[in-house]
Amino acid sequence: MRSVRRLAGRSLTFDLAAEGQELQKEKPWGERGHNGRTLLKQPDLRIVLIAIKAGERIPTHRAAETFAVQTLSGRVRVPPPTETVELPGGHLLALERALSHDVEALEQSTILVWLSWPPPR
Repeated sequence: MRSVRRLAGRSLTFDLAAEGQELQKEKPWGERGHNGRTLLKQPDLRIVLIAIKAGERIPTHRAAETFAVQTLSGRVRVPPPTETVELPGGHLLALERALSHDVEALEQSTILVWLSWPPPR
């Protein structure tokens, strides 16, 4: 069972390698082939860490927000509507809001997903 953690604050730090290893020890990793954890949740920004097994796919979905996918390790393929982009470790893909996409792990991978939208008025 996950411990309760702060998702917002003036200053938060994360050991992304250790967080990714923890994701691989949890039940969803074995059952679905991927697992994720929200690291930051603010009114205008959310950051989610996701670990994905090689050959697994996060099904097509739509992010209403502007978003970016940053590959920390491994290699993933993100096919937005216009072109398929392969992202090896250390690469970042930014996409405009409301684009349907999926994520396929070409290798065992860890990614950060950044979701951003205007703050509430």
